Amino acid sequence: MKLLLSAVLFLMYLNSSAQELKEEWDTYMASYQRGAGSVLLNMSLKEKAPVQTFHYLVITGVKIKDCSPDGFPTPQEFQTLYKISDGINDLIDKKKRRILAGTFTYQCERTDYYYVNDTLLLRKYLADYYKTYFPQYPFIIEIQEDRNWSRYLQFLYPNDETKESMANQKVILQLTKAGDKLTKERRIDHWLYFKTEEDRRSFFLKVADQKFLVEKLDFMKDGRTHPYSLQMYRTDKPEPAIITRLTLYLGKEAGKHNGVYDGWETFVVKD
Repeated sequence: MKLLLSAVLFLMYLNSSAQELKEEWDTYMASYQRGAGSVLLNMSLKEKAPVQTFHYLVITGVKIKDCSPDGFPTPQEFQTLYKISDGINDLIDKKKRRILAGTFTYQCERTDYYYVNDTLLLRKYLADYYKTYFPQYPFIIEIQEDRNWSRYLQFLYPNDETKESMANQKVILQLTKAGDKLTKERRIDHWLYFKTEEDRRSFFLKVADQKFLVEKLDFMKDGRTHPYSLQMYRTDKPEPAIITRLTLYLGKEAGKHNGVYDGWETFVVKD
């Protein structure tokens, strides 16, 4: 996605006995049956899932003692939770070949999701760790077969709407860091690409009544499947709800015309 102001994703490398996987971690909030939840996950596993030799899922963590009314740890409690997760990570790494897929925080519980190749004695190792080092925390251990990685792909991994919101939030975060309060309208440019010139034309005719104006039309001579580009703009406020609603709309309409939406950019406005 083309973003003028983009956030730097948290990148790290996991050197495990399983394999060296370049990890791209990201986080998002979502609404669940009993309230809001937070997911931290390795987005890059989507391209590899399922990893056939790692078909057991281990979900483990603790019930949060110092918890806010909305079900999230207090800042002080997070320090202990990080220590617990680090210890579990080291334990599993020594005992098994594993891939850490993500972490889920919800309703005063924080659990890590691991895919492992073997579960022999793993429940005992985990229980002994919790009882020895953090006896004051009720612990959670769930082990199940998940050959298709359905819990990662269908639960942890965000849907299209959430991914769009995540991308927009990164840009908006950079705006606010630069002192933008997001209250003023300004020009926002959007990029799209289409398979044919007719696809591009029919798309723009569809959205023209939404007050979009064309900045540039181009043809990309590099063999790409969508060589016909469209840069258009409109005046909007870069508020999260407004932007996500707009980008979802443009992406949906582009798809109807054999096109893809490739993001937006704007400039900082300080009050």
